[in-house]
Parts: sequence; C-alpha cells; structure tokens
Amino acid sequence: TILPDETEVWFGTSTGLVRLTKKDGHWITYRLGRRGSGRVTALLRNEERLWIGTESGLAVLDLAADTVRTVAGSERFDIRAIAGGPDQIWAATDLGLYQCDREDVVWSLVPGPDQLTRNPVVGLSIHETGVWAASRTPPGLAHLSEPGAEWQWFPLSEIGGSQRVALAADSTRAWVGTLDGAFRLDITNGLWRAFNSTDGLIYDQIQAILLQGDYVWFGTPNGVSRYHWAGDFFERRD
Repeated sequence: TILPDETEVWFGTSTGLVRLTKKDGHWITYRLGRRGSGRVTALLRNEERLWIGTESGLAVLDLAADTVRTVAGSERFDIRAIAGGPDQIWAATDLGLYQCDREDVVWSLVPGPDQLTRNPVVGLSIHETGVWAASRTPPGLAHLSEPGAEWQWFPLSEIGGSQRVALAADSTRAWVGTLDGAFRLDITNGLWRAFNSTDGLIYDQIQAILLQGDYVWFGTPNGVSRYHWAGDFFERRD
C-alpha cells in the first residue's frame, strides 16, 4: 500500500514501513513487531499520527517524535483496511469492524448486525454518503449512511472467496474489486453489474480501485484498466 502526503510518501511493504522524504529523497525504514518485521496492509494519516495496519495488529507512528508503538490488545487482529471519517477512524479486521475517535487510540467494536460487526470485514471505504464495509461471511456490502442509522445490506457472493477486496464509493455508486472481476452497485436501486475480462478488463483479479471523475481505475497483477462509466467502455493500459 502507498500513501502520499505533502512532504512524504509512505510505503507499506511485506517487511515493514518505508518513508520517502520528497524534499531530499531520503529513505527511512521502520521495522514492526518483535522480530523486526511485519507485513503492512493499510495506512492512514492524521495531523499527529500515522496509523499502520498489519497482519498482526495496529501500530502508530508519532510523527513529532518519529517513534512507532503497537496498539495494545490489537495483536490478534489481521487488519484488512483503514479509513478515516470526519470524527472517527475505522478498521476492517478479520474479527469485525472497529472504530476509534480521531484523537484517541482506544478501539471498540462497531455496533450493528452481527453478520457485519463480528465477522471478517475485507474492505472499507468512507465517502460523504457514509461508511461502506465489505463482509466475507455472509458475503456482501454494508452501508451506514450516518451515525445511529440502520445498516443497509447488499448481498454479493463473489466477495466470499477474498481475503481483501478493493472498495470505493461516491454519491451514486459503489465499486467492489474481487478475485472474479469488478462489481458496481447502483445505490438508487440496489442492483449490481459485473465487469470482467470479457468486457475488456485487463485481468479479473482486482487489487486497487481509484475513482476519478467520469473514470474509474482498476489495478490488477497484469496492469491497469480505466473504465469510462459515462460512456460504458474500457480503455486498456498495459
């Protein structure tokens, strides 16, 4: 995973966290865990902290002190994704969906239906329309429009075989990237549409999704595809 900001670019790797300072091109490596390694799966920055999701829990980099510490009690969690809302930070884990206040480091299970909050969550996205979470068991996409509202549920069986899914949403649609292609949810009617290599997608396994105006980009192990959803065609990029 890669996270750029104004002064640095942060890289989550299979052996820890790497920091590139843009001004001088200087590299710094941070080792995580007792053995000096840790596969980083998600990154999120606020003003004072960099949240680091790994396969063995959460870590926090204090940007002012330039020190890393682990979040106590998180060691048993495999973090699949992290996303930031206006007031909370959310984490998708193999043990459910968790959140904490932006200025806090105390995490709690998100209240809601058991199939979402206590089972593996493999994807997460936050938009002004609310929180979107992809559940593996049962497979589907859940949407919380605002705090205190009821969760909406949109079944999607293709999520079931994935350890992680790419997820992005805007005001009218949500996109899910799986091992079996991309899926678009029309929020207004709750209908899904599938996209795969027969439609022009370069490869069915989706690792990343980026929304960009009238376009959506799909990152795969074999290259990148750009889809112009307004014109309903794929443009291939090797």
